[in-house]
Amino acid sequence: MVLIFALISVGLMAWQHWGMNLVMPIASENGNPGWVEDDRSENGNSIVHYQQNDAYHMQCEIRTAITYPFCNLFTALNPEDQSVDLTQYTTLHLDLSHQSSTRDSLRIYLNHFFAPDDQVWFPYKSNQQVINPREGRHSYTLKLDEFYVPPWWVYASDLPAEQTTPQLTNVRHLVLSTGDSSIPRKVSLILHHAELRGKWISANALYRGLIWAWMLLALLYFSYRAVRYSHEAKAKHAETEQLRAVNRLLDLKSKRFEDLATHDTLTGLYNRAGLRPHLQEAVADYKKTQLPFSVLMIDLDHFKAINDSYGHDEGDRILKAFAQLISERCRHSDIPARWGGEEFVVVCKGSSAKAAKVLADDLCRTAREAELGKGYVVTCSIGVSEVSGTGISALFKRADTALYQAKNSGRDQVAVA
Repeated sequence: MVLIFALISVGLMAWQHWGMNLVMPIASENGNPGWVEDDRSENGNSIVHYQQNDAYHMQCEIRTAITYPFCNLFTALNPEDQSVDLTQYTTLHLDLSHQSSTRDSLRIYLNHFFAPDDQVWFPYKSNQQVINPREGRHSYTLKLDEFYVPPWWVYASDLPAEQTTPQLTNVRHLVLSTGDSSIPRKVSLILHHAELRGKWISANALYRGLIWAWMLLALLYFSYRAVRYSHEAKAKHAETEQLRAVNRLLDLKSKRFEDLATHDTLTGLYNRAGLRPHLQEAVADYKKTQLPFSVLMIDLDHFKAINDSYGHDEGDRILKAFAQLISERCRHSDIPARWGGEEFVVVCKGSSAKAAKVLADDLCRTAREAELGKGYVVTCSIGVSEVSGTGISALFKRADTALYQAKNSGRDQVAVA
């Protein structure tokens, strides 16, 4: 994901640099309105002539007068002479021809018009740059962020300082004005083409957006890692506790007990040590895949009476015969073990309590019908419990409770926890 995001970021920066171009022609073949004015409207003597065909041509004769002499060439920013927000544009490009009988400057204005309810002394704010044009036809590039409000406008406006800064949100006209020299002269100015250039997304806006996006991505990544680490730590802790519970249940508290034989010497079934890895495997499968398993807790009914009446040799024979019966009736995936004395355990991998009860019922019936005893019937009681999220100890405790329930209900039967 980080690699993909990095490629997107590089692609956006490359696109912003070489693409995303926003161009607005001002003076061109589209025929935006153009006009001129001179200082005669302010009691001056200058004379201006205007001609428009494939360019905007102003011829001006500056004449000395009491008032400030000037000639202005106006160009509307669009054919409808409507205001335009220029905040997306960064540069103004001019293609013009200039000739003057004396050295002269050229003032460039982008006039921002106020709304009628702004209550200012003048309908527009002048945003200005001054260039020294070369004789003949040349191209000029002006940065919009270098336009400034001229001192005369600041002085005349009598507005607070924060309202006298450049403003380009409601511009209607591009104005080319003769320089501030009062020397009489003849000026010829031809505006061949003018256009504003910018980007659909400015570099600053794009970089700020990418920085925020990367910060958000980093926050999401570290949050994800923190949550994942927390879950892994909890799972690891639970697994460790589960293994400790198995060890406590099987009474394997020291290295000496772990080295004991894994099979019961009398019946040949697994003993508690032998059952341990199978229980661990069943627990691991349950944690990873939610594959259930169940436990049968089996107790031979009235076994003490058999030992008392027929002797311990007969009791051992019954235990071996019953162990053989369990081994024959269990599935290949079931793990029978001798739990101790006359108690047996069967771990039924992949079986729910309902499926394990089928095996338990079969063991009860088979034991009853197998005629294990000579002249007496041997039966068994079985408790069934299915694994849940409460742990191994609780699983065996439920199975043991179910076993006692079966015994208390008359023996020779199955109870499910």
